[in-house]
Amino acid sequence: MCKSLLARSISAAIFASTATMSVQVCAQAQDSGLVMEETVVTGSNIRRRADYDNPAPVQTVGQVEIEHTGAVQIQDIFKGLTVNSGSQIANRQNERQGVSQFSLRGLGLGSTLTLINGRRAGLSPVTDESGVLFTDINQYPVNMIERVEVLTDGASATYGSEAVAGVVNIITRKDFEGVELSVEARDASNSSEQLTFAVGSAFDKGHFSLFGSYYTQDGNFRGDFDWIRNNLVFSSSTGSPGTYAIATTNMDGSISHGLGSSSTRVPDADCEAAGGNISSNRCRYNFINQRRLIAEEDRFQIFSQFNYDISDRVNVFSEVSFSRNEIRDGLGGAVLRTGPLGGNMFIPGSHPFNFWVDDASGSPVYMDPTTYAADWASGSLVATDLAAQFRPLGTKTGDGPNADDIITRFNNARIVSGFDAEINDRWFLNASFTWANSEYTRREPRNYAVDLFQEIINDGLWNPFGTAITNPSLVSPKDGVTTAQNASDVFARFNRVKTDSGRVQQKVAEVIFSGEVGNDIGVAIGAQYRDLDFENYPDGLSGVLEGGRADATFPADGSQDAWAVFAEVAVPFGEDLETQFALRYEDYGDKGGDTIDPKAAFKYNISEALAIRGSWGTSFQAPSIRQVAGSVGNVSVTDPNDSGTAAEGTTYNVTVFTEGSSDLESQSATNYNLGLLLRTEHGLDLSFDYWFYDYKDLILQGASPQTIIDDPAQQSAVIRDASGQLNGVRTGFENRGDAEASGIDLKAAYRPDLDISGELLFDFSVTYILDYTSTEFDGLDGKGDLKGSRNFANSFGSVPDVKANAGVTWMSGNHTVNVSARFIGSYKDDQNGSVAEGFEDIDSQTTIDARYSLLLPELIGSGDTLVHVGVVNITDEDPPLLDNRPGFDTEVHDPRGRQIYLGLKQNF
Repeated sequence: MCKSLLARSISAAIFASTATMSVQVCAQAQDSGLVMEETVVTGSNIRRRADYDNPAPVQTVGQVEIEHTGAVQIQDIFKGLTVNSGSQIANRQNERQGVSQFSLRGLGLGSTLTLINGRRAGLSPVTDESGVLFTDINQYPVNMIERVEVLTDGASATYGSEAVAGVVNIITRKDFEGVELSVEARDASNSSEQLTFAVGSAFDKGHFSLFGSYYTQDGNFRGDFDWIRNNLVFSSSTGSPGTYAIATTNMDGSISHGLGSSSTRVPDADCEAAGGNISSNRCRYNFINQRRLIAEEDRFQIFSQFNYDISDRVNVFSEVSFSRNEIRDGLGGAVLRTGPLGGNMFIPGSHPFNFWVDDASGSPVYMDPTTYAADWASGSLVATDLAAQFRPLGTKTGDGPNADDIITRFNNARIVSGFDAEINDRWFLNASFTWANSEYTRREPRNYAVDLFQEIINDGLWNPFGTAITNPSLVSPKDGVTTAQNASDVFARFNRVKTDSGRVQQKVAEVIFSGEVGNDIGVAIGAQYRDLDFENYPDGLSGVLEGGRADATFPADGSQDAWAVFAEVAVPFGEDLETQFALRYEDYGDKGGDTIDPKAAFKYNISEALAIRGSWGTSFQAPSIRQVAGSVGNVSVTDPNDSGTAAEGTTYNVTVFTEGSSDLESQSATNYNLGLLLRTEHGLDLSFDYWFYDYKDLILQGASPQTIIDDPAQQSAVIRDASGQLNGVRTGFENRGDAEASGIDLKAAYRPDLDISGELLFDFSVTYILDYTSTEFDGLDGKGDLKGSRNFANSFGSVPDVKANAGVTWMSGNHTVNVSARFIGSYKDDQNGSVAEGFEDIDSQTTIDARYSLLLPELIGSGDTLVHVGVVNITDEDPPLLDNRPGFDTEVHDPRGRQIYLGLKQNF
């Protein structure tokens, strides 16, 4: 008999990690041999028998292995894949909050193609700073997954232009039957809950299944983490209350002031009492709790699939999915950068709480309204006009629990329909049409209408001074009527909500004719047409620079289509050598040109236990619509002109305006892979692969924001306000430079035959980067070395030298215990330091996870009950600290610390 359900599932999960086939079959039936089926494996379009000796390097993560990672979102699977590097898993303060994506080899988000059952998974309506589109994998429920197959070499010849670094193919649970309900609660720095369901039924000529998930989590502000609060200081020169200088009206009506000079500006008299701190004659703002480090989220995800035999030889199928994901970041003291005085505000001397006078010293002097109440009431003291740099809300009035929500909503829908036709016993025709549509809206409050705000200040209706916080019941002695506390209805008059929106729609039509010639040669011939529509509409108020932030915008509204024809042949030579050849022609017309991409691969069985495999191919990536139109992003940078001390913090979150270009050339790549496979009769399976990528004509930002800021010759591209505070950087997309990357992947699984109760399984995987260089960027050595670098100063992802996972699973009866260790090697932070002096280290990190599950058959009815408890990061390791915001590398490390979870799954 086949093993029990639990043991069989875990065995498949562990041993699939080294398999080169994408489909596993139960090898034992009581009275029959190996069950055969016609299938398509990841890395090929040829429909072959399930025992096809695929030469492609495919790493597989099975359903139970996913559960052992404690995954509640697909992004949690990342840590089980050492080949994944550079995924943005903890986005903050940008439109990508709440989305996640696979990124193989750190070659960029747009270089990994994500598929669902071999068909394109759709694209996100937002891009990264480099303007590339990617698949947001958080739109799909985890419980729909049977396994995730990762093709770890270039596959453009098979799948098209985005498959430069490789392919991630998510295979769903096509044969699920019954009803499955599960619930899980998790406690970490934040808390989360998840409820999932699955329904599946087979009928006379087909099958239907439905999977759904609801996930919710609360958030954390930066101040919730000791490792941030005790090591970083978040200090802005624009405080609340603020900094003032005398404003002088010139003959031509213009106003002069001295906010930019430390000798003439002064901090608010109640600065520290109102929550600010004083430095360099500024009232600075401690904004540690201005934004959430971890956003609040609610996700509803649903995925259904259906197939039906309309005849003995024709099967129709469909997939329908929908998700609605809401992400809530917090926004505290928002800035004003578009005031009438070079980004600053004007406060008239007549303002009821302006108690500053001009004594001819060059700086305003504060005359306390309590001490000098009679003088203010009599008019013997007359206030001077002020230029002011401040935020309407600050630490005590706008941050933490007083923050308002930035709400981002993603609506994702995908529909697939098609048919499989068996022409004869050897030849098949597959046709499919995929429609995927994703939309988002982002509503950001506290985007102040500055012109209206200035009118309100002129009328004395808003108190920008510290007295609004330190003495809210104070009645102004200047008029004897107005109280210092600000009213919410007045705030509502100038508070505006900034609304950005976008949409991306992809349509893919594909036809593939495949089968076998003779008894051995596999052939596939196909054609594909893709159409892409992309729209991005920034807020109208911001677009004309009348919002609180002086953010230029790059609206995009365009389309891009491509068609391709492709062919593939798999030829065995004897029993031991399997070869594969593929060729694809793809044409983007005048929006990217055309290309011919070949690929060749082989696998040779040296013996029954040992085999060698290899592949070579080229890839192609056209400029994205965003790269042509331009994009806007945010980045934290160091300002060399900052007048504060290092202890006060010298980093700024600035806007990066990247202009597009219609003259961009397509980027291309060449890659090859060479590997060894070992499968012994003693329970050891092992794969070892060497890989190499050579990228040409990369589409990148013309220079990194930090490089521009540091270069005295490029200061015309640096945006500062009238007081000199850093606000933004201008750059552009260019074809610039090449890059080479190489490394090794090692995966092993071992099931020893021990005289113990139950079964013991060991697994191990490691990715080691041998070389990562660029002809364009200086890198760590001044000569283009990007290996072991955070790559903050360029457009590549973070590339630690080493990522490794090791685990052991013990199964005995209905009990299963899994312990896994995950290691990320140390690497360099190229934002902090220099080539001459060296760069600061980002420390290595080792985390340990554990999980126990108990299977209780027929506890409730005739189904199985599975109870599990687990801990992620048992020792509560903090992410390695960075000296700059956000304090850790969001592409590599998880800030949540120890996560304890308890779950229950019930099958009916």
